[in-house]
Amino acid sequence: MRLKSSIVIVICAIFLASALVNIRKVSSATILSLYPAIEYDEVGSRFFMNVTVIAAEYLYQWQTNVTWNPSVLKVVGVTEGPFLQRQPEGTFGPTPVIEEGSALFGWLTIGSHVGESGSGTLATMEFEVLAEGESIINFTRVGVDANAETYLQSQGSPNPPPNFEYIEFTAQSALFTNLVTPPNAAFTYSPIAPGLGETVTFNASASSATEPTAQITEYFWDFGDNTNTTVSTPLVEHSYDEGGDYIVSLTVIDNATASALVQSTFGTTGMPRAWYDLFGTVEQDVAVAIPHEVAVTSVSLSATTVTTGDTVTITAQVLNKGTETESFSVIAYYDTNEIGTKQVSNLVSEDGETLTFDWNTAGVPEGNYRIIVEIPPVEGETVTGNNRFIDGTVQVNPGPVFPVIYMIVGAIVVAVIVLGLGYFLLRRRRKA
Repeated sequence: MRLKSSIVIVICAIFLASALVNIRKVSSATILSLYPAIEYDEVGSRFFMNVTVIAAEYLYQWQTNVTWNPSVLKVVGVTEGPFLQRQPEGTFGPTPVIEEGSALFGWLTIGSHVGESGSGTLATMEFEVLAEGESIINFTRVGVDANAETYLQSQGSPNPPPNFEYIEFTAQSALFTNLVTPPNAAFTYSPIAPGLGETVTFNASASSATEPTAQITEYFWDFGDNTNTTVSTPLVEHSYDEGGDYIVSLTVIDNATASALVQSTFGTTGMPRAWYDLFGTVEQDVAVAIPHEVAVTSVSLSATTVTTGDTVTITAQVLNKGTETESFSVIAYYDTNEIGTKQVSNLVSEDGETLTFDWNTAGVPEGNYRIIVEIPPVEGETVTGNNRFIDGTVQVNPGPVFPVIYMIVGAIVVAVIVLGLGYFLLRRRRKA
């Protein structure tokens, strides 16, 4: 412990370079926390826990001492998080002091800057699980006195010598346990490819409590469409009003009795809800099919700058995203002017087709024109946002001017020569 005390003095000497003065009123809403708040892992595995700050104001430097049960956990490393690294000249941190059951670490801003405000990760701790058991993972000696091992500070002055002020904060510790095993969540659903408005049956019968005397008491379903429900039986039904992919999650909650440590920490005789949200949850993607949906997926141009009279080839990709075979029209425009219409016949589900339109720009005035390819909605189609595709602009320039001038001048010259020659021949005839 003598080594630790010496290093603590060095760190404090670096971090607490001057006396405290009242320079800036800082928020008391700042929270220093360990995340996640509750952790579960098997013996021999490793997990990460973040030291986070919420609503910090002008955080210039910080330090903390974190403790845990060394018979259950071991810290194998501490790395700085990104929050304070956003300072213009970066940060400095002495080598973390990691001992059996405790870790002392922190970082401070390099240079004379006002510090960082907001929320983020200050550091990440990597733990190894040594045995079955439980442990509070705790910030220690939290306070605002000069000897506190856990503190947050702002720099009151932007110019040296700095004057520091403690930032008042609330500390929220965490808990590790693997004495109680979380339940397994699992579910199936049918039909596999439901349609709009079709009833989908979700079945969580494969879920199970892993504690010998525990039973699942609640099934919390989030259907991914901003609706959810809690039921006491494994089966539930739901339907969707819009097509698309939905992430459906199931959280199963059992009646396992929490240990005395968990009960005292979270004030509940059972495992806290956060436990099940983290370790009793499973997700699946449910794709709701749409009977009628066609789309223009891409448009490409052979040229984006042309001269009047040139031809631009427009290539369009169309796709049948619905479940029914479709026949439809595809129309190409420059601005609101129609270029042409193509017909697509009997396009089966999930199949695509490539269409080309040739736009002859003869007679098109000089200017920039948007190229649009559009499919008029097919019968029964409700999702039409992807029926229209705009692919930039084509600049149409006028044709060359000088050749026309040359032709006019040439014609005049020829006319003058012909007239001169005629006049010369006429004079000769008269003399004869």
